Amino acid sequence: MRHVEKRAMQECFDAAMRKDESFSAYQESQDKTAVINAMDAAKHVAGFVVDPGSGEVVFAGLWEVMGRSKTTPVNPFVPPPDDVMRGHDAVRFVTRRVEKMDEHRGKLVIDWGPGTRAWVQRAERQDKRIITMQRRA
Repeated sequence: MRHVEKRAMQECFDAAMRKDESFSAYQESQDKTAVINAMDAAKHVAGFVVDPGSGEVVFAGLWEVMGRSKTTPVNPFVPPPDDVMRGHDAVRFVTRRVEKMDEHRGKLVIDWGPGTRAWVQRAERQDKRIITMQRRA
């Protein structure tokens, strides 16, 4: 998943780099049918976030998809009352961070390719070229 929260880009990026739970809540809350279907079918989700300064697509972590939650889906980067996802298809997933991949968080930069509108892509169908392994975060 490639995240670009245009309403709070820096805040979203910073939360991802800090391993803040608000980023996990953001990623777990979905209201687009195609994304929900992809997450339902996935065992794992690799999260990437766009660096607002450079535009680079930076690895935020890997999460195991455990299923769906009964809690209300939210966008923690948007102020109330717009933070609650009210769409009839809104779903909150339950995920667990795969900590052994955290050593690459903030360092691995990939080329997402020309399909930036397709912010969810299946790894087995869309190879991503590694641009660099940086020494930050």
